Amino acid sequence: MRYAGLDVSKSCTGWGLVTPSGAQAGTFRCPIHRPFNLPKGKLDATYAGKVGDWFFRQLDAWLCKMKPDIIAIEQPKPGNLTRNKTEVDYSGLFAGESLKTTKVGNTNFETSHMLQSLAFGAAAVCVRRGLEPRYVPVKTWRSTVGIKTAPANEKNPTAWYKKQAKTLVSAHGHDIKSGDAAEGLCIAFWLREQHAPTQDLFSVAS
Repeated sequence: MRYAGLDVSKSCTGWGLVTPSGAQAGTFRCPIHRPFNLPKGKLDATYAGKVGDWFFRQLDAWLCKMKPDIIAIEQPKPGNLTRNKTEVDYSGLFAGESLKTTKVGNTNFETSHMLQSLAFGAAAVCVRRGLEPRYVPVKTWRSTVGIKTAPANEKNPTAWYKKQAKTLVSAHGHDIKSGDAAEGLCIAFWLREQHAPTQDLFSVAS
């Protein structure tokens, strides 16, 4: 069996492939630039259409070349979520430093629109090629492969998680340069574990 994983993103989608003979990983880097005059958080159908057209053609060609038997796609999170952020409460410095927790925005509508649309379209491209794709929540595959939750005070959780994925796969002999590619490979290993569990999750033995 050939197991594939996709970490879908507008700017750089990571992919991974695990087969009985080895593991591969890489990225699709989008060359379509955001219009300079497009206000942050706003949508533009032409821009979205160009990104989608490029991405779906890339994915279709990749599927034809790599020929996975089964594929998992990271499930996008709902848009406009908030998260807790821990920071120093400077208003209480005279009485000693204290920490406070505030809610901050997580994903703006434009980003959410892109992620949802690309994941939806990726599933459609896979079905067209005779595959039965499945979505996997990020917390699910991360917990399976052994990536812990980012520290509460981490300023850039996204970069932190990608670094953890690179470190993890490298420790098991898979020299992957890109954090996006490493996450795609982790998803592929997660998928294989669901269908053909092994004593070593990151081994390439079938």
